[in-house]
Amino acid sequence: MRSDDPEIAAMFRLNDQSYGMFITEEVGASSGTTLTFMRDAILENFALGAGIAAEDVVVYDVEETEVAGHAAETVIYGGAINGLDVVFLNTLTIGEVRTVQTVTYYLRKSLEDADRATHQGFLALTKLD
Repeated sequence: MRSDDPEIAAMFRLNDQSYGMFITEEVGASSGTTLTFMRDAILENFALGAGIAAEDVVVYDVEETEVAGHAAETVIYGGAINGLDVVFLNTLTIGEVRTVQTVTYYLRKSLEDADRATHQGFLALTKLD
């Protein structure tokens, strides 16, 4: 499945409640992009969609990880958007000139252990250049 959003490189439907996507942005460390900046940006973006303040977004965890040999960080957060409960696992990988978000999200009220396992499987299949 492809998105009409040019930043979303690919979207996948894992099942009726679970989805994955890659978001690529042509900004990276050389332009000053940091994990802190990206973490704040994704939480503010979610808050905007949910109609709440960024500090009210439920953040379950922030974990250091690795994607295809590159250092990364996974931000796990969620809440309701237009009455629909969603949990996101969003792994941020910042390269020199490109940032990639590897995202899985689940239509449910809270994080489940299976969500972490699915996300880790998605990361294990990810290749970055």
